[in-house]
Amino acid sequence: MDSKGNPQQDKTNVTLIVVRDLGSRKKKPIQDLKSGKGKLLAEVEEAVDEARAALPPADKNKTLVPVVIVYREKRKKRRYEDCLPFNPLNPFSLFRG
Repeated sequence: MDSKGNPQQDKTNVTLIVVRDLGSRKKKPIQDLKSGKGKLLAEVEEAVDEARAALPPADKNKTLVPVVIVYREKRKKRRYEDCLPFNPLNPFSLFRG
């Protein structure tokens, strides 16, 4: 433990985490990635190669496991009553005087 009471980390056992956002993609390229082919697979392999290059020379032969997460952001619900020009509470309303 260090002087602040925190456990010391062994510098040789530090895990490198690489996060890369591949952006919005259509369904077909994602299906190709799942089956192990396509442009997205090439981008994942590129990220793994970059992570391998960042490792110290002693760790270059270690096996790296890429973890790919596909997600879809939930759309925000819009409140149309605040945006309509005919709402009397809207500051830009035609009926406000």
